[in-house]
Amino acid sequence: DETSGVDSFALVTISGDSEFKGLPGGTYVDVITGDSKTISEGGSIATSGCDTQSNMRVYVLQNQTAIDRGANRKVGDDTEWLK
Repeated sequence: DETSGVDSFALVTISGDSEFKGLPGGTYVDVITGDSKTISEGGSIATSGCDTQSNMRVYVLQNQTAIDRGANRKVGDDTEWLK
C-alpha cells in the first residue's frame, strides 16, 4: 500500500488456535486453506482448525496489488500435509 508504506501484513499461527485483535480493516485470506475473512478497522480474527501439532494458518491482508496478481487464493492443493 503506497499510501501507508506497508507492503505486506500477515497473521501466522502454528500448532495452536489464536486470536488477533486491533487489526487493519480489510479482507484476509489464509494461504493454507483459502479461507477468507473480511473485518472492519480495529477488528479481530480468530484462527481455528490449527489446534493440532504441525498445523499452521497464515492470513494475509489483501491489497489491490495482491488481488491483481492472483494472491487471493490458497497455496497448492490439499494433501496429507496441506489441508
